[in-house]
Amino acid sequence: MANQTQYKKSKTKWEVKPKSNKIEEGRACAALSYIIVGIIWFFVDEELRKNEFVKFHVKNALVFFILAIIIDVVVALLWFLRPVLGIVVNAFLLIIWIVAIVMAASGKEKELLVFGRFAKLFDF
Repeated sequence: MANQTQYKKSKTKWEVKPKSNKIEEGRACAALSYIIVGIIWFFVDEELRKNEFVKFHVKNALVFFILAIIIDVVVALLWFLRPVLGIVVNAFLLIIWIVAIVMAASGKEKELLVFGRFAKLFDF
C-alpha cells in the first residue's frame, strides 16, 4: 500500500516517518467529518478542499449521515419491528461510525462497509 507508515532506524531508536503531508494535515478534519464539525470545516477552509484525503472522508461522512437518516426513518415506519430492529440497526450504525472515525484519525482511506460506494456520487 502506498499510504503505509514507514519506519527508519536512527542511532538511538526507531522513528516513525509520516505517511504524507496531505494526510497528516487533514487527519483532524477527516476524523471530525464524522461528527459534522469536519464537514463544516472542510467547506470553510480553502486548503482542506484541495486535500484528497479529507475530501474522501467528507464524502463518506455525508453518505453515512444521509443513509443513516433514511434507514432510521424506514425502521421507524416499521413500528411493529421497531423494538428489536431499531436496536440492531442502530448498533450496526454505531459500529460503522466508530470504525470510520478511527480509520480517518489513523490516516487510512478505506470505503465504509455498505455505504462507501455511494460516496463517489458526490463531486466537489
